[in-house]
Amino acid sequence: MHDWRVIIFSVLLSLLCVQVYLYLENGQDEAIQSPTAVYMNSSLESRHAGPRFFAPNAVDFVHASQAGIPAVVSIQAFKTGEWLVSDDKMISEGSGVLISPDGYLVTNNHVIANSDYIYVRTFDNRKYKATKIGVDLATDVAVLKIDRKNSEYINYGNSDDIHVGDWVLAIGNPYHLNSTVTSGIVSATSRNINLLQGANSVESFIQTDAIVNEGNSGGALVNTDGKLIGLITAIFTRDGRFEGYSFAVPANLVRKVSSDLIKFGSVRRGVLGISIENLNQDNTFYHNDQIKTGVFVRKVNKGSAAEKAGIREGDIILRIEGQMINQYPRLQEKVAQYSPGDTINMEILRDKKMLETKVVLESIVTTEDKNIRSDIGIRDLGFELRTLAPNDPTSLGEKGIFVNSVYRNSKADESGIKPGFIITGINGKLVTTVDQLIRLMQNNFFLEIKGYYGDKHQMQTYRLYRKNLFL
Repeated sequence: MHDWRVIIFSVLLSLLCVQVYLYLENGQDEAIQSPTAVYMNSSLESRHAGPRFFAPNAVDFVHASQAGIPAVVSIQAFKTGEWLVSDDKMISEGSGVLISPDGYLVTNNHVIANSDYIYVRTFDNRKYKATKIGVDLATDVAVLKIDRKNSEYINYGNSDDIHVGDWVLAIGNPYHLNSTVTSGIVSATSRNINLLQGANSVESFIQTDAIVNEGNSGGALVNTDGKLIGLITAIFTRDGRFEGYSFAVPANLVRKVSSDLIKFGSVRRGVLGISIENLNQDNTFYHNDQIKTGVFVRKVNKGSAAEKAGIREGDIILRIEGQMINQYPRLQEKVAQYSPGDTINMEILRDKKMLETKVVLESIVTTEDKNIRSDIGIRDLGFELRTLAPNDPTSLGEKGIFVNSVYRNSKADESGIKPGFIITGINGKLVTTVDQLIRLMQNNFFLEIKGYYGDKHQMQTYRLYRKNLFL
């Protein structure tokens, strides 16, 4: 019996040794086959004790750069006139993006505003005199054309598909450093920074942290597929240089505007005919305090497209053409992508019920008064002005400039000026015509405006500080 016990014990011990050996061999093989691209601690013990974190795949910007760089051009705008010392003077520099093989390109209106002629230099260092096709003050988009066939150009991407966190490239010509590429991420969408101050302005910028500087205006914001998703327009700055935030007009809006300018010479923009505001605790109370997205309909204009479609005051607009509407700039941007006569599908919330409706967009009604001026300098401040005629009943027999309208959130609006104000002086000098006012405003960042409302003996003074945010 003793011998049998020894034999059984020996067999069991042998089997145990074999199991230990196999376990150690499998462990070594597994360690050899494990990837080396991991975050490793200094000790071998901790290396096997915790979870393994694989390094993320690198983002390839080469393809996007190669697709975008040849399509981006540099722009120089010149002005001639009797007030200039020399025959001509360069008043602005910026960038542009070729969007077709026959030489059409987009840029910002503020790059070429007030210019008499424009030169474009392409990636291959060829110089062309550009023709101005049209501008849209409401989006700060302009279209130019150069006489070049089979030119390099970039394809549009779908800016509705971008998300916060997506990688993007900014391509332009800052500080004469042509074809400069910088990278960043989409920091925000549908951003309104009160930069475009026209009465019908559409401001729903893509915000990014890609570095841009003076000369990048009108350049390309490109996704990793090498497609245009935005037109670089502005930076938010205190000292005039890049401080971390840049802004671009979404490509879907650029495509609509540029297409209209090329086909018709002006933008055909449809409207709903409503007043809207972002959601807050007050306007969502009667619906559902858990509502997180949408815009609140504050007012519906009589006879408008919205009223005809059955939209009511108090409704919350949730989606347009399946796209979520999270704030009012996004709604403005989405509607601006369509033309008068187009039908758009909308989802709304009313009395805690989801409804769907179709809206046929209508045209923007504009004034026919040819005397009302909204030149670029005036518009930047937020005015619409007209020179008072001698027989104008509002003039009280005096000469001056009548403030016809003041744009919401403009510098003029912030100063306190109201429609009906009659301007008689700028920075201590008398003015009687809009042209005089424009000349006195040029190159002045501080403006002291004097005038009156109904009683010329009750003179009032307003002060405006104009800080240019354009690149």
